Amino acid sequence: MEKLTPMMEQYLRVKKENKEAVLLFHLGDFYEMFFEDARTAAKVLHIALTSRKGGGKKIPMAGFPCHAAQNYIARLVSAGYKVAICEQVEDAKLAKGLVKRETTRIITPGTILDSPLLEEKTNNYIVALNRDGEQRFGIAVSDISTGEFKVTELAKESAVISELTRLCPRECLLPGELAGDKHFRELMEQLGIVVTVIEDWQFLHDSAHGVLTSHFRTQSLDGFGVEEMMLAVGCAGAMISYLEETQKTVLLHINRLISYSTSEFMVIDRTTQRNLELVSNLTGGKEGTLLRVLDKTGTAMGGRTFRRWLLQPLLNTDKIKERQRAVTELVEDVSCRKSLEKKLSSVSDIERL
Repeated sequence: MEKLTPMMEQYLRVKKENKEAVLLFHLGDFYEMFFEDARTAAKVLHIALTSRKGGGKKIPMAGFPCHAAQNYIARLVSAGYKVAICEQVEDAKLAKGLVKRETTRIITPGTILDSPLLEEKTNNYIVALNRDGEQRFGIAVSDISTGEFKVTELAKESAVISELTRLCPRECLLPGELAGDKHFRELMEQLGIVVTVIEDWQFLHDSAHGVLTSHFRTQSLDGFGVEEMMLAVGCAGAMISYLEETQKTVLLHINRLISYSTSEFMVIDRTTQRNLELVSNLTGGKEGTLLRVLDKTGTAMGGRTFRRWLLQPLLNTDKIKERQRAVTELVEDVSCRKSLEKKLSSVSDIERL
């Protein structure tokens, strides 16, 4: 039997570390995929499936130019696949023998950073979720593209479903025990959320607490007001570990952790959100939705904020009146409003820069 080439042996070593992802292997001006990844890519991306010799048989192969990678990666991620990028980490001209290659980033539906792959006025959330024996739930929420990082705890599954419907996360991290719950997996499938299974120990409070204090460089979590939120802290720690693993870097822009309570807002359950067509219509589109009618925001940041406001109506009377006074002032002072609109039109998406 013909022996595999050193390059293919290198590929298999890297692939072993990224079993759940489609591996893009940098070769010259192309990203190549082999074996089952090649078959998957050819089917999803509608590109040619070819082959190369190796080990006495033909190895399935597919690829695309590096300069067009963003478009192809977007299509793979949109189809629910994780994508691992293996780059050449030394100059091929200076390499002695095989060029060194390493996984530099793993892109998943919930960890997209590239602006062209993101909807401007919609957050790209990833959540971590866990449940204790008393059927209480902890949730950690992050949008890695803006640095948003929040946690909460909920007492009922119905409240969790409503919150997941509101957040519309692209990906959900679950401990193995919860991921093994057929009912819960079916729920994630119904909501269109990609599930990533994380080892149970990463959700343990002590382990997660250490991850978070190390990340934020603090002695405790008292300053964030989450010390007593055992389940939520576990989810937050698992989240940070996962994000650091996929991004292969320290997440300096995630520099605070905020706790929130759904009791501050009117909870709109999943059925009501759908039937009122608040942000998506009954066919999943945006035409005719309340958001499409009302959203006159001039910036991406404003659009994301308005979407959150629409799905989280305030309950506090003082805060409602404060918001009404602000609206009244801008409606009555036309000159100020026009001037503000003009200035905002030139503001970039600071949150995602």
